[in-house]
Amino acid sequence: MPGPGKNKAVEILKAALEGSGLEAAVFPVFGVPSLYQELQRRAVSGEVGAELVQRYLSPLSMSPPEIPPWAESVVLVAMGRPIARFRFEMPHGVLWAVVPPQYRRDQEITVGESLIGLLRSLGSRMAQAELPLKLASAKCGLGRYGRNNLVYTRGNGSFLRFIAFFSQLECEEGPWGGPELMEACDGCDACLRNCPTGCIAADRFLARGERCIAFHNEDVAPFPGWIEPDWHNSLVGCMRCQSVCPANRAYLSRIVTWDTFSQAETQTLLSSYGAEDIPGEIARRFDRVGISHYLPVVGRNLRALAGF
Repeated sequence: MPGPGKNKAVEILKAALEGSGLEAAVFPVFGVPSLYQELQRRAVSGEVGAELVQRYLSPLSMSPPEIPPWAESVVLVAMGRPIARFRFEMPHGVLWAVVPPQYRRDQEITVGESLIGLLRSLGSRMAQAELPLKLASAKCGLGRYGRNNLVYTRGNGSFLRFIAFFSQLECEEGPWGGPELMEACDGCDACLRNCPTGCIAADRFLARGERCIAFHNEDVAPFPGWIEPDWHNSLVGCMRCQSVCPANRAYLSRIVTWDTFSQAETQTLLSSYGAEDIPGEIARRFDRVGISHYLPVVGRNLRALAGF
């Protein structure tokens, strides 16, 4: 039996997702190549530093993925996420180690399964779309960039993650343009002033990612000497800009405690210099919340937070 008409189908999908506390946009699949044209332009122009290009923008990642021949649109979903934290018990007290909202992957399977069911009920096939999701959200109007180079939506600030799927749903072309800065950023420099590394600048749209603490604490290389010990604030990533942003004020109370590690377990992590040093039962606790791929840097970052 054929599904509902194209406009009605998109409306039903978005209403169902929003009823589950998610934000969504649907845009025609022919918008996908322009995302990669923008990435290529940034890399060639030097707007994205050479270190970022080397790590994140390989020739493969700057080329559009193979789009299924049946695909008519992309369904882009914003999942609101809380700040997460781990409790590490230590001989002289407790160390709380924060993980920013963008890093938590444990909701993606549930949301993906829900979306699969919705699309099937609308008579549509689907396949997950590996796209530059921040850029896609900004170009299709679901989100807007903040001065800190994070994307914000109306219902979640920057406390979110994105997921996208190709679908057979036909949709009308909506707003599609260049990434724009949030109006709330006009006259505001809170993130710039609270960033100790100088990666956020008033004279450019993109942050200098290679100066961001997150860029360095996601990598196994030693921290560069210019990073001061008291700049570390998260187990992975950085919360300096998000925590002072007025657009996030309503979401700062979204905090969940993921897990507690005993003194013995904390000492094991402090003594680790790679994922191979972390016992399986401890590693699985990071895997349950979707950040096990950062196990190689957990020991080093925890030592930095503890001042060792």
